[in-house]
Amino acid sequence: MNPEMQSPLQAQSLPKLRADIQVKTVQGKVVAVDTGSGDYHVFNEVGGLICRGLADGRTRPRLVAEITSAFAVPADRAAYDLDRFLESLRQKKLLV
Repeated sequence: MNPEMQSPLQAQSLPKLRADIQVKTVQGKVVAVDTGSGDYHVFNEVGGLICRGLADGRTRPRLVAEITSAFAVPADRAAYDLDRFLESLRQKKLLV
């Protein structure tokens, strides 16, 4: 595995979205809505797949496999992208 692509998060389970975050599809885009503040976040296709996976309680291996399949990328790249996206969700305080 390329050292740059190593995943900082190695757990099999994934964090969960906060209970007040709802994931919806609006005009073909995946949106996470903070029902408490009214803030919303619009995601690209990969981010949408990840948010849906988090909302549905998918495991890390399953979500990596889905990203790999949907976007024709190697598993190490999918894992790296997943972890970077999770970090951005943490910084936005969307995860518990």
